[in-house]
Amino acid sequence: MGGEVKVSRVTSTVYNFEGHRTLLAPPKIVLPAVETFNNQSEPPPAYTREIEIRTNKATLEGSDLILFPKSGCILESNHRGYTLIEESTWHSDFRSDPDARITQISNRIFLDQIDFRECEEDSDIIWGPFWHHYFHWIIDVLPRLHASMKDRFKNRKTVLPFAAPGSMQAILANAYGVRLEDIHSQPQSVIRFSNSRYFAFDSHETLGSIPPGIPSATGGAHHFKGWTPDFFEDLYERAKTIVRSSSEKHSPRRIYVSRRDAPTRKCRNEAEIVNLLLQHGFEIVCPGELNLYQQIITFQDADIIIGLHGAGLTNIVWAPRSARVLEIMPSGYNDIGYRFIAGLRGMEYHALMATMIKDPNLHGHEALKHADCRVDMHLFSLALSRILMQH
Repeated sequence: MGGEVKVSRVTSTVYNFEGHRTLLAPPKIVLPAVETFNNQSEPPPAYTREIEIRTNKATLEGSDLILFPKSGCILESNHRGYTLIEESTWHSDFRSDPDARITQISNRIFLDQIDFRECEEDSDIIWGPFWHHYFHWIIDVLPRLHASMKDRFKNRKTVLPFAAPGSMQAILANAYGVRLEDIHSQPQSVIRFSNSRYFAFDSHETLGSIPPGIPSATGGAHHFKGWTPDFFEDLYERAKTIVRSSSEKHSPRRIYVSRRDAPTRKCRNEAEIVNLLLQHGFEIVCPGELNLYQQIITFQDADIIIGLHGAGLTNIVWAPRSARVLEIMPSGYNDIGYRFIAGLRGMEYHALMATMIKDPNLHGHEALKHADCRVDMHLFSLALSRILMQH
């Protein structure tokens, strides 16, 4: 583990930050190449190559930071006007935020007639884009809570997106020692903080895996903001306390993750897949029909997890390191986020490329993201046999 380096001024070609930054640089992590089942002439390189990952943790301390709650965008006020700081990406839809009303000239941002809510309390900002989604709360927000744990309770407010009592967000925040009464309630207006800290990550990997059309101010960190073996192991242990799980061993479970409740990215021949898997003792699980407790309990004894790319596969974070994962990925989409998560958890991971069926009414990345697919059952049988042989 590298040491901490404090600097008073940080400047880059993408963003400027004039407050204080404490940087903790852990060692690089290498994830092995992945076995890919593919009916094309060449499998996608994102799955066949070894990946080298480095994720620096950064604590940004600013005297005048501005939070736009809807988009999760963070700005710093300085002598140039306003600038985006680390982790505040255009991908967070800041440009379309109705509260923003901005003019942009180069990397300078000018706010026009914004009504701020002033916050003078010492505050820790724990935020992330798309925080209301199951995947993004766990993968974008919780790493920041984990990073803030060192000295979170030194008379500072924790600023989190609104978490309703009993919600998935509130339960997971509580697992990190944050109670609802300690959370700075989410305002409907933009907040200006007079003294705050923001927890960010400067991540790099050798594949350059950002999907086409999704720019990021951090240059390649979309898939693994704060993702480290330490974070995932800590999250796995905290999940046991949520469901009060004992150390008693249960029978291993073979799980197929269905997207039958999802409006898009469905598997057109899922019935064939289900029929084959039922013959091999698999359970058919639709995570969207389960609450958080049920999802954790279902996956914490998983031995094999198979599913189409989607939020339901986020549940591999609750599974033991011994679990094996087969992700069905529509060819051409190649979002390797779950490959990263499985690799950082130490799980055996395989990928199967399915034939993408695009919606003719959608274009660009939206067409890729929402496309249905059809699985080649010969390839699927080969992949299943390989995983079962390694039992």
